[in-house]
Amino acid sequence: MMTMLMNQLKARNPQMFKMVEQAQQSKSNPIDLFKQITNQKSPEQMKMFYKQVEQMGFSPDVINKLK
Repeated sequence: MMTMLMNQLKARNPQMFKMVEQAQQSKSNPIDLFKQITNQKSPEQMKMFYKQVEQMGFSPDVINKLK
């Protein structure tokens, strides 16, 4: 599943793909990276993001940790 998501990200946003890839290689904290990426998003954008994540099958517990 992670490979599929990374391929989608690479196709849609190559710059963000490189950022995530570098974070994976450096073993940085994924929550910190998430906050850095989403800190400039509007509440509506974040609401849509969480809805998409939920539809992909992520548990409410995981989603709540991101919030």
